[in-house]
Amino acid sequence: MAFQNNQNFTHPHVLHHLKLDEQKPITCNACEETITTTIPFHGCPSCNFHLHTQCFTSPLYLHHPSHPSHPLTLLPTPTYSSRSFNCDACGFRGNGSCYNCSSCDFDIHLRCANLPMYLHVNEHHHALKLFLTSPYNNSNSGFQCDFCHGMKEGHLWSYYCQECDFGTHVGCAMKFKETTNYGTHSSSTMSEIERLKAISRDKEELDAAILEAKIDAKGRRAALDLWGAGHRRRKGSYYSDSSDDDYY
Repeated sequence: MAFQNNQNFTHPHVLHHLKLDEQKPITCNACEETITTTIPFHGCPSCNFHLHTQCFTSPLYLHHPSHPSHPLTLLPTPTYSSRSFNCDACGFRGNGSCYNCSSCDFDIHLRCANLPMYLHVNEHHHALKLFLTSPYNNSNSGFQCDFCHGMKEGHLWSYYCQECDFGTHVGCAMKFKETTNYGTHSSSTMSEIERLKAISRDKEELDAAILEAKIDAKGRRAALDLWGAGHRRRKGSYYSDSSDDDYY
């Protein structure tokens, strides 16, 4: 596949489609993951700046079900004084690009924003589902990761199999994901039909989460409008609500 030279807002120079020299491993400046020979990428050789093509084409704004209240904005580098951020998905510190909500101080790695809804890993025969909150009824409940045996805090994301009570950190799941074929079980290859079903589930769940966020936002606004109208009547004066039109 041929790529044209392109400009990206994360870098002042034109980024070229490059081929990796196997003797010189490099890191993507956005997601901070290693660029391999099998993954297309763009870069500026004079500045030693490189991006996976997937990172290069990431949208500037993202509606993500983990933060339905506000859209997330892609930042090329963290804006905090420390020049780093703590990811609200995996809990690890990041220094590259992130999706951010400045109103809520909410940040997630670019790689975490693109995590698949379902993942097949070595050592477990069922697909693991991505949970953006605790998989247990108590939203603050953590659990011991079945890969590294460390504790997974309740507010962080996880991959979990409800049928087997098998759960992992998202980082551990990505380390142990099966890579021989897309979406394989430990003992058999996932069929094309199953793969398409998994993709369809991902899209349906994302669409449902976005719709739920929009409904919640409209409900909050209606409640605020009712409260405001009653408050003004009690004070015996009325004001225009036109300033509320752009609240959401």
